Parts: sequence; C-alpha cells; structure tokens
Amino acid sequence: MKSVYKYYKERLIEISGKNRSLYSKNISKKYAYDIGALIGNNKDEMAEFLTFLWKGKRSSYALIKKEAKERIYQAFNLDAKLKTLYKDTNELSADEKRLENLRRERLKREEGKKIITSQVSALRLLKREIEEFAKETGRYELFVGYPFVCGGLRDVVIKAPLLFFPVEVEITESNIVRISVKKNECVRLNKALVFAYAQAKSLDIEELETEFDSLPRGGFKSIESVLSYLKKFGIRLRYNEQKTVQPFDTLPEPKVRDALDVKRVCVLARFSMANSIYNDYSELERSRIVNDAVEELFEPQKLRRKKRKQSRDENCYCISDLDYAQRGVVEKVADAGNMVIYGPPGTGKSQTIVNLISDALCKGKRVLVVSQKKAALDVVYNRLADLSDKAMFIVDPVKERRNFYSRCLLRHDEVMKKQYVDRFPEYDEVAARLREETDKLREISDTFSEDDGFGISLMDMYYGSFIPGKNSEEY
Repeated sequence: MKSVYKYYKERLIEISGKNRSLYSKNISKKYAYDIGALIGNNKDEMAEFLTFLWKGKRSSYALIKKEAKERIYQAFNLDAKLKTLYKDTNELSADEKRLENLRRERLKREEGKKIITSQVSALRLLKREIEEFAKETGRYELFVGYPFVCGGLRDVVIKAPLLFFPVEVEITESNIVRISVKKNECVRLNKALVFAYAQAKSLDIEELETEFDSLPRGGFKSIESVLSYLKKFGIRLRYNEQKTVQPFDTLPEPKVRDALDVKRVCVLARFSMANSIYNDYSELERSRIVNDAVEELFEPQKLRRKKRKQSRDENCYCISDLDYAQRGVVEKVADAGNMVIYGPPGTGKSQTIVNLISDALCKGKRVLVVSQKKAALDVVYNRLADLSDKAMFIVDPVKERRNFYSRCLLRHDEVMKKQYVDRFPEYDEVAARLREETDKLREISDTFSEDDGFGISLMDMYYGSFIPGKNSEEY
C-alpha cells in the first residue's frame, strides 16, 4: 500500500513554469523575503544562520535584532544614502561642525529606523499571509529555500530552491524577528525540481528519498554531499563554491538552454509543494495506515460490498427533498460504506451531504465533515437547519477550544432536561408501505424494459410501433 500512496502523492506535484517551486520570477513582499540581501555580505553572520538552518539544533535565530543595526544599515547601504544629505564640514566653524555631527546622528537614527521598520513590516506581511492561508486550507507553506538552482530543463526554465527548510517566524512588539525550525516537519528536496529533471531525462528515481528528519542524520554535511547523493540517481547539477550568499536580485535570468547551476541564494518564502491532499498521502504513507476503507478507495479491483444484514435499517431519513439520483446516493452510501461523489457546481452535492448527515444521525452514527474551504462548511452547516444545534462547527481547534466545551455542556444540559417521544415506529410503518409500493413500481418497470426471451422488450415493441411519418394502423 505504501507504493500506492507514493504513486498518487507524486501525481499531485505540478511540473510546469507556473509552479513557484520551479520558477520564482521575483521577490514579492507578500510571498517572500530575501535573507541573502539582509545578511549575505556578512560572512560570519551568514555562516551562523546556515549552521542553524542545516543542523536545526538551536531553538531560534534572531534575523533582526537591536544589536545588529549596523549590519542591517550596511546591507541596505545606509551610509551611501546619507552622504548625499551631509554638508561639507571643511568650511564650517567648530560650532557648526558640532551641529552638523548632531544632525548626521539624527539622520542616521531616523533613516535607520525607517529601514528596520520596513524590513519588519515586510516580514510581518509574509507571516500574516502564511497564517491566513494555513487557516483557510490547512497547508502551512513557509520555508527557507536554499540554495537555488538556475538554468533550463527541456522546455522549462528553472529558478528555484534545491532544499526547503520548514520554519516559523516570531515578531515581537520591539521589532525583533526570530526564525525557528518548525517542529515535526521534514527538510525536503524540491520534489517538483527532482521530478521535472527525472521526467526530462527519463530517469528512474523510485528509490530516491526526498524528505529527511534532519540533513546531518541523512548523512548530508554540505551542499556538495547533497549533490553527490542526487548524482547517484543521474541528477547532475553544477556547483562552483561561493564564499558569500548573494541576493536574489543578482541572479541572472536563466534561459532554456542554460546548464543547471547551483547558486548560494537564501530566500524565506511561501513555496507550494502540492495541494492539501498531498499532506494526507504523506501522513498515510508515514503512518502505514491500511484498512478496508482505504483498500476499497485505492484498489477498486478489490472492492467488495458489505453484506446486507437482516437487521439493517433500510429507511432513508432525509430532511429535505431529493431527486432520484441524490436519493440513490444516500441509499448506496448506507449500503456500500465508501463512495466518491463527483458533480459540477449546482448539481446538489451540498444538499446530498446534508441528507447523508441526517440519515446517519437517525441511524445512531457519528459524522465528521471536513473541507479544504470554510465556505463549503458554511453551506452545509446552514442547510442543516434544526439539526445544526446537534453539530459542532470548528474552524480553529486551538482558538475555539473553550467554545467547543461550552457548547458540549449546553447540549448535554438540554438533552438531560428534555423528554423525547419515540416516533420511529410510526415513521417505520409509513416508510415500509412506501418501500412496498416502490418495489412494485420497480418490478413493473423492469418487466417492460427487460428482454422476455423473444429478443425484444415490451418497451421496444411499444415505441417501435410508432414510426415518424407513418400511421400506426397502416404499420
């Protein structure tokens, strides 16, 4: 089953220039931040950051801190900008020079504060976008991408990270920005890049590992060791060791015919691996979950319907009108247990889901409804009508924890106070009569449509007797 999970998981990765994990055109404040531009020129600082990133041992790294003001000023050429605002002191008196020096210090503080504020604001915007996206989709996609691969691959231009390091960002009220390695997440090779290369070169990378608990544990001490590992599977990337990390903006625009080169570029950004289902497949693969439902879903040749038990409740408890197809879905789900329902917008999927819930509740079952988008849950919850007080709608399990327990207590108190009258026998009696009439009608319908042994059905005989343009009596 592990190979099945891996097969479906890899199909979710988009291999095209539209994927930002393959081609990052520029640095957008909303989606990325260039760490190389901030600390790349400072060799010692960058070495400390990359050691933190590679080994993942330290709890956090202060990307922006008070003690690093001069380093940040240097990164953004503050002194060069201020020189244009300075007065020439050669012709000034001693008092005028003193005032000019005071003015220069004030200018440096003011302009320096603007630089730091703008950098923190950019990181705050990125952090907010990542958190809102994670809240909406359940996908947390903030990574440090390092190093970058640039060049061409068949008809695709590549300008993307080789490795993704999952991180979190913390910003204090005093504008101190810290980066920490996200717990319980793996360092990943860029799967889109690896699969695109393998597809272009017709390589077999079945045994290639793309996720690691940590790079040192995986036996990787440097970029060269990662490239050597890829080379074993036929993935060849050029690398000329650089002493410093270069800003993203200094990367030349690659062309399709360019060789793939590895550049020391370090970017904090949102990189999409695949859609949300990819994470589910990863969890199934990692946990090695196998049960009847999973086997029936992924291996249809083994699909087996559950045997109907004599005690099975054949009634369909719906709270709203359904057409024939929708009602058939509710009945088949109760019978088969597993089903994939597909339909374009407006075909009644939400309406069917609501009735599946009501039918399950009436049969003493518990129901969990999950969705990638909150809007879809809103529709289902609102259509439950009176049944909504028996549902718990949770968007954020952490922030809504108190509300969850409060509603549970409220519902418990309501149940204990009320005295319910069992009306199911009366319902069952009406349902049995309707089912009997439906079976008779279905039997009549089958009699008309089935071949009775003479090579033609009654329905075909009836409709075949009326030919357009001819009188039935003459025929």
